[in-house]
Amino acid sequence: MLGFALGNNPSTNGILLRGYVRSSIFTFAIGVPLYVGRITAGLLTSNLSGYVANDYVRVVGYMVSTNTIYFNPDNTWVLKA
Repeated sequence: MLGFALGNNPSTNGILLRGYVRSSIFTFAIGVPLYVGRITAGLLTSNLSGYVANDYVRVVGYMVSTNTIYFNPDNTWVLKA
């Protein structure tokens, strides 16, 4: 299970398991899939260029509008060829 921290204190701010998150730190292109993997260590990325053959990444959401992502972790792991 993956979650998106909504603040510095999960007890107070909570953790999102699925839904929309808006933040000015998101600068991805609208419509791109977002991944998490070993290189970004818990950070979202839309760029798989640093990954090598046999690295796994997980689709965790999509950029849906300016500063907004739809966080919906998929159970699918993608193996880079």
